[in-house]
Parts: sequence; C-alpha cells; structure tokens
Amino acid sequence: MFTGVQLKLKGVDRCLTAQPLNEARPETLQALITECQGASHWQFNHDHVPGNIELVDTNLPGKILYYSDFGSNFFLTDPVENRESQKWTHGEDGSICNSEGSCLTGVLGKTDQGVLESAPRDVIGPLLTDSVIQVWETL
Repeated sequence: MFTGVQLKLKGVDRCLTAQPLNEARPETLQALITECQGASHWQFNHDHVPGNIELVDTNLPGKILYYSDFGSNFFLTDPVENRESQKWTHGEDGSICNSEGSCLTGVLGKTDQGVLESAPRDVIGPLLTDSVIQVWETL
C-alpha cells in the first residue's frame, strides 16, 4: 500500500507529504504540509529532463515519485531505464537544483499549504517574494 511521500522541513516537525489525489487516480498525487509521520522514506534520484524531478522509495524498489513542471503534478510511476541523468544538488538557498539551474524549492505560505515550484534560478526570487522559503531535507 502506498502511504505517501515525505520531504522534511529542516528544523521543524513539518513535512511535505505527497498523497494520492483520490482513490480513482492513485498514480496522481497531491502535496500537503503535514506532520512528519506514517510515510515511506524517499531519496532523490537522478533526473533526465530539466524541470522535472524524481524520488525513489527505498522501501518500494522500482517505484518512483515523478514531479513534473507541467501543471505542477506528482505521479507515481515505474522508472524508465537507459536515460541520460543529471544530478540534483542542494542550492545555497535550500533549493534542490539540477546542472541547468532548474530548482525545486519548498514554500510554506500563510495558509500553511505546501507548494513546490520548479523554475530557473533567476526566476525563483521574484516568483517567491510573498512566501516564506523553507529548506527541505530528505528523511
């Protein structure tokens, strides 16, 4: 059973948790800010397309969480083999960025709703000016 995906907000006991959008579409996930409990541990995988990110569940080999910049959606998918991959690294502001400058940044707004934005580094500043940028870390 898929229990969710968590990324922990550094320094606080709050996590971004991706859960199935509804029972009819278990492969499509929604992201929420929740307490850090009850979810599988995920680790960052290599990425092959700028603007996208994948996470691998260490407890469910062969399954990945796929974040797409198009529509800001999460999908639970099977990995595609033999792809060129790029490493995502932690940026100075806590973002997770690939070699082409596309970053995944955790944002916690006044409504306590979790938002993930993926954008070129020079766009992140003006894009997130009204939000509190938090540093994300994998559990």
